[in-house]
Amino acid sequence: MSRSTQDAGAGTVADLYARVERAAAAADRTGAVGLPPLTDALLDYLDGLSAQDPTLDHPHARPAVRTATRTTHKYFTACLPHISPGQCELPLLNMSVGVSPDETLGGPFPHDWVQAFELALVCRSYVDADALHRQRFVLQRQDAGTDLMLAYTAALVALWKRKQWPRNRKLRTEVKADLQSALEVLSGAPADSAWTPRVRVLGQLAAGKNADGELAAAVTSHAESGGRRIAWDLLALASLAEDLGLPMESESDFLPRHLRVWPADR
Repeated sequence: MSRSTQDAGAGTVADLYARVERAAAAADRTGAVGLPPLTDALLDYLDGLSAQDPTLDHPHARPAVRTATRTTHKYFTACLPHISPGQCELPLLNMSVGVSPDETLGGPFPHDWVQAFELALVCRSYVDADALHRQRFVLQRQDAGTDLMLAYTAALVALWKRKQWPRNRKLRTEVKADLQSALEVLSGAPADSAWTPRVRVLGQLAAGKNADGELAAAVTSHAESGGRRIAWDLLALASLAEDLGLPMESESDFLPRHLRVWPADR
């Protein structure tokens, strides 16, 4: 699978890391509102690293993903009412920033939840994934488009539960029902929708089947759309597939192996 020619951003990897440091300093001053720019800087930095080594076997790679998981989760949490102030740990930088609830942020929005949960799936963070799956129920329907995203959140959580507690018979029944309901909604997406490639992957994983072909097609679609060097949404699904015992047989620069195969973090 060929890599997109889209640049990770102007400048060298050192420049991209310096941007991460500046964004972290800004977030330390501004709180929650500074977390999305920090997340963007982290993902740009990871794109830059992947341009040098597509497997992302770099000492900063996993700490950077853990840091992005924390920034996205803490940002989502800051949008919730009745949440106490806390700290957002930034493992890559060996620091933390204070984060307080901020009603001016709006939300909580499903797309913020999805980004945080996908990153938690990639870095196998049980703590973040468990908290996010409990916080998912604050998400509200806004329009028909939201229905698809809410169904997607339900499918991700169901597969995560299947991976997390494979021997729980009662949970297996609940997961099967949740997946069936979610996939029924997602099947209503137009054939040319951006959701369609991911829905096909989910369908295979829900059926306990290898999704290598579907992931390959989804990566091709991602590359043609000019997306990031790392396809985070697809990497989350590939990580789930790995943990469910259905690993990808092919390799892709868009799904760095060093991130796709990751020890559990509890």
